[in-house]
Formats: sequence, structure tokens, C-alpha cells
Amino acid sequence: MENLAIARIFSEIADLLEIKNENPFKIRAYRNAADTIVHTADRLSDCSDEQLRAIGGIGKDLASKIREICETGDALYHRELLQEFPPTILDLLHLQGVGPKTVAQLYGQLGIRTLEELELACKNGRIRGLKGMGAKKEALILKALEESRQREGRHLMSETVHAATALLDYLQERFPVASLTQVGSVRRGTETSGDIDILATGADTSLMAAFTAYPQVERILAQGETKSSVKLLGGIQADLRLVAVESRGAALQYFTGSKTHNIALRDRAISRGFKLNEYGLFLNADDSRIAGATEEEIYEALGLMCVPPELRENRGELEAAERRALPVLVELRDIRGDLHAHTTETDGRDDIEAMATAAKEAGLEYLAITDHSQALAMERTGRDPRARARQAHPRGRPAHRRHHAPGGHRVRHPRRRQHGSLR
Repeated sequence: MENLAIARIFSEIADLLEIKNENPFKIRAYRNAADTIVHTADRLSDCSDEQLRAIGGIGKDLASKIREICETGDALYHRELLQEFPPTILDLLHLQGVGPKTVAQLYGQLGIRTLEELELACKNGRIRGLKGMGAKKEALILKALEESRQREGRHLMSETVHAATALLDYLQERFPVASLTQVGSVRRGTETSGDIDILATGADTSLMAAFTAYPQVERILAQGETKSSVKLLGGIQADLRLVAVESRGAALQYFTGSKTHNIALRDRAISRGFKLNEYGLFLNADDSRIAGATEEEIYEALGLMCVPPELRENRGELEAAERRALPVLVELRDIRGDLHAHTTETDGRDDIEAMATAAKEAGLEYLAITDHSQALAMERTGRDPRARARQAHPRGRPAHRRHHAPGGHRVRHPRRRQHGSLR
């Protein structure tokens, strides 16, 4: 069980408690715990009870729930809260700008349970009668509903990668000798993904049973010996395919896509007397296998450089590959430094020594610390007594002030630090 999955359950508990108008301190405890879990470096499923309780904001009760989630995939308390509401209530919370308090009003006063009911209520002007609601809020909700429809079935890359990584770790732990690879749009690095596609070789069919038994599976859509599909908690669909080792390269190429790239590549194969599919590249004349174990040998057999997954969108990459002129992609090892980082001096999570050490271990040559001015933060929130004095006596401001923020607040330049090379 990954930390992100545990944090998601705690966050949903906080949302459901807020919809119920429960104790705000209890709600805050779950929200703070969810935030802490997301940013905890250690994998909580590997921690002892004592180690869990040593984490800031995690007491005995929350530690026991973390242990329960790690062992069963969910918490009884979470399931009990979900049973108090229609199963579609969380869909409302996924809308941009619609928080738990708004959902509590919509559900408690208007009985709105689904996105369709919410849209109808907006169009009929019903939500304008709620406290704090109006034409502006109505327009924002309608816009959020439209955006939700446009990305329906699509998920941000960050969400998909987190879910896919957790699933891969789970499967790899149980089948250490198997080769498991993410394919599809995730491998191509697109901004959004429709689902998670995993290709496996070097395992027997029991891999499918382990896949469908994954604790984050909400519903099994299909289960077979070489292909299975599930719906994960959070709405992402995951597909697993088991292929023969000799067809691994062809399957990687085929299932990575994109569709238009594959069509263009298949047309090129046909024009040269070949047949290309997910099993390999074959000679049309006698169906003899030409390539298929690796992607590289398939592209080479077709007179091309191997096209990186990120470029497979049928935007001229095949022509460039034929000319041996594909661009060199930027990789993580090409990044030389970080020009924007915050420390615990302001709103960062590590001190400067820890950050410099981490940057050096990552191979960076330089790191720029860009902490905010604490004085500015205090003045804007009214915590600085000098700011309160200026608000009370606006004509008593210092005559030498030259820099102003919107609203007339004094701005101090952030403290500047100079750091040499990390090497």
C-alpha cells in the first residue's frame, strides 16, 4: 500500500466529516494527517506502530487506521462514512471550486446527489437560493461541470503515474523475476491518460489473479489468462497483458501507441512486404518472423532509428527516423540545477543543509534558495505589530519607504543568500 493511497482515504474521511458538519478539530486532524502522509519519505506500510506514532500529527487512533488500511486496503470507519451518503456524492467533490461545505448545502438542502442533478439545479436557478450562493457561483459550477465532461475518462499524468507505480510495485514484489512495463499514453508522457496499461513477460497466469486481488481494485471488469482489466479506487482503469518473451518488443511498440503512429508504421511495413502486429514483424510471403523481441530490431528492420515513446505521435518522427535525424530528448541527468527552492526559513519542508545535501546527491551543480520575505507574510496577515500600527495610523508611515505592495503595505526585499557550486 502506497502512502498516496492512504492519504487519499484520510482526505476522503475529512471531506465526508465536513459534509456531516462534524467537529472541525477532528476534520483538521485527518486533513493534516493526509498532508503529512503524502510528504513522508518512508513507506508507511513498512513502519512499525511505534514508528507511525512518532510521525508528527499521527496519534494512536490514526496509526491504527493506517495499519488497517495497509493490511486490508481500506478502513472500516471510511466505509461506514461512505454508507451514510449516496455513492455519487464524492463525484461532486471532484469538481473544481466545489468543496465539502458546498456539497453539504447542495445535498442537505436540495437533495442533490449526482452531477446531472447539480447541472439541472444550476440551470433552473435553484442553487441561487442557498446561503452564499449566487449567479457567479452558479456560473462557476456550470463551467466546472463542462470541464469535467471534457476530461471524462482522462486523468492527469501525475495521478496516473502515482497509481501505476503503486500497482507495479505490488506486482513486482510478488513476481520479482517478471518484466513489467507501463505502456500506452503513460509511457509516451502525455499530459493526461485514459487508463493504465501494463505489459508483462516472464510470469505465469497466476499473475492475473494477483492483479485482480490488488487492494486498490474497486471492480473487476474482465479476467483471463493473458489479459485482465480492473477499475481502481479513484476511477482509473488498469489493464494487464501477459505476452511471450519473443514478442515483447512488438507488444511494447504496439501497446505504447499512439494509434496514428502505429498506423503509419504498419503502412510502412506493408509497403515493404511485411506484416506488423503485436506479436512481431513477419515476412508476408511465408509468415517467417523478422523481428519482435525488441522495439529496436523492429524499427531497424523497417530502415528507421528507434523512435523514443515520447515522439510517437505521427508528427514527422518517422521521416526524421529514416534520415537518422531524430532530436535528442532532455533527460533527468541533463538537469544541472534548481533555480527555485524554499527552505524551512519560510514555507519549505527541509532546512538549507538538507536541501544542499540532497541536491548534491542528485548530481546537481547549483541550487538557488528563493525564500520569501517573512516580514511581508506577517504584514499581509496582520501579525506584525508594526503593520497593525500603520493600519491604525495610516499617516504615520515612515517617510523613507520606497517599495509598496498592492494596498499600501511595505515590502522588504527577501534576504539574499549566495551559495557557491555544490561540487
